[in-house]
Amino acid sequence: TLTIIDQSVKRINSKVTLKKEEINIDNLSLKDPKTFSLLQRGETTAIFQLESRGMRDYLKQLIPNDFEDIVSMNALYRPGALGMNMVDSYINRKHGKEEVTYGHEAVKKILSTTYGVIVYQEQVMQIAHELSGFSLGEADILRRAMGKKKKEEMESLRSTFVDGAVKKGVNESYAANLFDQIEQFAGYGFNRSHSVGYALIAYQTAWLKAHYPAEFMASVLSCDLGNTDNIQLFVDDCKNIGLVVDSPDINKSSYRFEDLDSKTILYGLGAIKGIGESLVDQIILERKNEKFKDMYDFCTRVGFNRINKRILTTLIGSGALDSLGKREDLFRRIDSCLKNAEQVSERNKSNIKDLFGEETIAPLDNNINEDIEFDEVSAEWSSLGFYLDSHPLENKKREVRKMCGFFISELQSEAHSQRIAGCLMQFNVRSGRRGRFAFATLDDGSAKIEVSIWADVFERYRNLLKKGHILVVEGMIDKDDYSDSVKYKMIAERILTFDQARHEYIKNIKIDIEENINDTQSIIDSLKEIANSDEGNSILISYKGNLAKADIALPSNYSVKLDDTSIKALVKRFGADNLEFVYHTQNHVN
Repeated sequence: TLTIIDQSVKRINSKVTLKKEEINIDNLSLKDPKTFSLLQRGETTAIFQLESRGMRDYLKQLIPNDFEDIVSMNALYRPGALGMNMVDSYINRKHGKEEVTYGHEAVKKILSTTYGVIVYQEQVMQIAHELSGFSLGEADILRRAMGKKKKEEMESLRSTFVDGAVKKGVNESYAANLFDQIEQFAGYGFNRSHSVGYALIAYQTAWLKAHYPAEFMASVLSCDLGNTDNIQLFVDDCKNIGLVVDSPDINKSSYRFEDLDSKTILYGLGAIKGIGESLVDQIILERKNEKFKDMYDFCTRVGFNRINKRILTTLIGSGALDSLGKREDLFRRIDSCLKNAEQVSERNKSNIKDLFGEETIAPLDNNINEDIEFDEVSAEWSSLGFYLDSHPLENKKREVRKMCGFFISELQSEAHSQRIAGCLMQFNVRSGRRGRFAFATLDDGSAKIEVSIWADVFERYRNLLKKGHILVVEGMIDKDDYSDSVKYKMIAERILTFDQARHEYIKNIKIDIEENINDTQSIIDSLKEIANSDEGNSILISYKGNLAKADIALPSNYSVKLDDTSIKALVKRFGADNLEFVYHTQNHVN
């Protein structure tokens, strides 16, 4: 985190012209409205100590408006205090929903900043000193006993505490009750000096994100280049706060992420899988004088010894070579391009020249291998580990509409179960008293939704939960109470893969055949070739002529188990306009 702060400050200060305009991260106002507004919205991804899901929810409830709120939350958001609902008490008391009682003026003076909740070990030391006459040394013994959770030692200190309080005119029952609270506090007590230090770093990172989001997020991303899950999380957060993350570009990108302006971040080449820093250094060195014109130019200048098929495939998939041509065309030119680059490399080594002393230049091989299939979506996933520009549901929107009825962005709360389809983008597994459960984020291209997968459902479907895969989920939709905009969450009841959903929800595959089609045998032969399972979806031939029309259900040996490959074969043979997936009537779903 300190590295992120340092990088952010350097990025910001490198753009100012006058020394007095530079920011000093150690001299920030602790009452900055913009910073507290960010915390109140729960936009705390990448904010030190405040980025967990639970903490974000609590911050939205707390509505922090003072530095002390951050200090207190740092101390209270720990297992012991959470288990005793101390965070809830703190929040409710701050907003006047729970009565605050002190019982003694000395206690009020010590606990007023935390609304009567004992939050820090130092507060216990003060209470023991002020109320019971403990010396500072004795109070420190009490602190250590709490810190080590020594019950016997705590019990021996009880009588000393109560007797000392009574001698100072404090009610014995009140003093005993107060010590009971102190004993409870021993289960979660935290040191205030540590909490203040953590809170200050949290505040500094929140201030940077609130005032300089591009510089801050570019630094955050650059400090986590090797962690694909975090890169995806941070890129998603950039989009959520209004930043644009441009695809990597060999003619512009550096090894790390760069803030191009206040709204735009350029993807770092170092975050592409398998691309090392030495290769990036060579790319940057070569383009200083002139940008790369095409893939052949790139290969020959960077060096055949540094470039191979795997690296080119990865760079193309990531979008880093988009300035040199279409990804599909580039992918199909890889072999010929490498062959040309190798010839140039060999020629340079042997120093071959013609009779007149000029270098011999062989004609370029510009062959495109049309037989090679290129899947832009899966190539991007392989290169980056997530989808930056493409989306796996982009070509399946029509299917999703028929299968689910709604896109995620169109969902509303209903009293019955609903169905959604989306790509599994984030997936966090946790352990609870009833077993393991998970929170998943699904994205269908229109919006995202968080899906809670409780223990019983998780146990049944955990083998299907793979990041980057398309899932269809049935469950109850409800409004997310802690969201600033109208967003919804789902509790999963059933989970299917997209192909499983196709098989279950599609009644039959309807193929339209016009009267002027004469070669019916070729149609039957084609269907025999495509048919791949007796347990697949049934085929319905819909014949339409001038004199008659009929729907003919083919036997089970012509069934097709639908997946992307079989659908592609059906479309190629019969045309997309002549194909229709007929779905079963939805029963209380959407």
